[in-house]
Amino acid sequence: MPGPIFQREDTSVNGVFSSDRAKLEFTGTVKGVLVQGMNFTYAQQVTRLYEIGSDSDLTNIYYVGGRTQGTLQLNRVIGPNATIKELYSQYGDVCNAKDNPLELILEETDCGTGGGLAGGAAAVGGGGAGKMVYTLKFCVLIQVGVSLQAQDMVINEQSQIMFSGLDVD
Repeated sequence: MPGPIFQREDTSVNGVFSSDRAKLEFTGTVKGVLVQGMNFTYAQQVTRLYEIGSDSDLTNIYYVGGRTQGTLQLNRVIGPNATIKELYSQYGDVCNAKDNPLELILEETDCGTGGGLAGGAAAVGGGGAGKMVYTLKFCVLIQVGVSLQAQDMVINEQSQIMFSGLDVD
């Protein structure tokens, strides 16, 4: 009677997805800026208030929702493309903030919705997303750092962008 070699529970493939169709889109003519990595966080301020004394045996607590804010870190390679100046010009001017969205677009990541798997195999289950878009709103470039390592002679840039709104579609 066949059984698992390591005496573990059997597993099944419940979904197959790929992230290689993700893209980052900037405003206007900013294209080809060699982004190698990104990370963004978005948070809301919430204040917790406690009531001293009340009419019941329980202590009342209140939450007060405050403002939202986000930060995006970009890791780029400075290459032959001059569009980095366009990025600095567009996103570095705080007066452009209302016209500066930035979108992270995930296109049809589910392997079962596209051309199938290698060798003509059918995808098993779902698991991936259809099209998903994160829109960072009111973006402003607030910090730039540059580094260079002797072993690879690649000039790297680390940029930080602040934003004040995030939509997910």
